[in-house]
Amino acid sequence: MRPSLLREQILAATSHHKLVYVDAGPGSGKTTILVERFGVVSGRCAVGGSGVLALSFTRAVTAELRARIVSRWGPQALTGASRVSTIDGELFRLLGWLLRHELVTWPGGLIELNGPLDSWVGTDGFGQVSDPRFTCYLPGFVDGVVGPAVAAL
Repeated sequence: MRPSLLREQILAATSHHKLVYVDAGPGSGKTTILVERFGVVSGRCAVGGSGVLALSFTRAVTAELRARIVSRWGPQALTGASRVSTIDGELFRLLGWLLRHELVTWPGGLIELNGPLDSWVGTDGFGQVSDPRFTCYLPGFVDGVVGPAVAAL
């Protein structure tokens, strides 16, 4: 079913500009514009061999967006280089690609990752920290090698 769009929504969805910013309140049709734009732009990209990447913070939003894109444009809209992903999921894919292509190295030569983890619950060695004066170990890069960097929080 094709949605009924206002003139401004059609302009945003079909714009030839690479970046389009839509600022509107809840329930105003931003997701509808994005679904339409995804189909329009991914159709243009398919000719050139590139794709569309829609990012969100949450899996709930990406699941809703995927469902609406498939409902509107069919499953082929999410094939090839076009996809909907969470930000952490995309970073996970990027780090995996960097490791597999040896552009960064992980201690011990690890090249396959398990994740992304949504929670540390049930992971040995991790749990709730009740002392607010704890030290946190953060991954850092030194000369292309991933290693720990210490940060006092």
